[in-house]
Amino acid sequence: MKDRAMWQRCLAHPMPRGPEGESFAAWLAETARIRQGQAGDVILEYKRFTYLAASGAVARPQAPGLIGTALALHRQTEDFARYCRDVLRVAALPPERGDRAATLAGYEAEFGQAPPRFFWASRSRLPHWGLAGLLVAGGAVASVFDGSLAPLALGGIPALVIAVYLLTKGRMAGGGGLSGAARVGGGGGGTPGGGP
Repeated sequence: MKDRAMWQRCLAHPMPRGPEGESFAAWLAETARIRQGQAGDVILEYKRFTYLAASGAVARPQAPGLIGTALALHRQTEDFARYCRDVLRVAALPPERGDRAATLAGYEAEFGQAPPRFFWASRSRLPHWGLAGLLVAGGAVASVFDGSLAPLALGGIPALVIAVYLLTKGRMAGGGGLSGAARVGGGGGGTPGGGP
């Protein structure tokens, strides 16, 4: 690890409260539509991202998916400038758009494991909504030619299942995405929840 002292400061730093006084994890969970336990894991991964960005382990890091969401929320707080100054000891983090491949390689080099895909992947739901729309549209077209509503129902039922899945994704999924060992941060210790 390039800068173990910085990593320890990252782990020890409590995340700020949300705009309504809720914990950062609760704010992140509500914004990202994930479970609060998963939000705690995202906070740990966010701290890993900030470490990579500030330590120079990655020249132009990219904050994808949920990590980018955590970064965007943290930037909205007064704590962000203090986190950069006192914890990371940099004036500011580089822009969010960077080199994805270099970020993933830097993560593996610094933490001795590949980043958890759930937290570091892009979370676009557009393909799922497109599939649901195609099923309904296909059912509607078939209904016109068939003269009954049966094809529409057959297309609409899978579309409804997809829509329910998308609307509850993360809340119904089991597990927090990381094992207890992965939460420790490559032997660095700390708590994944980022404060109360």
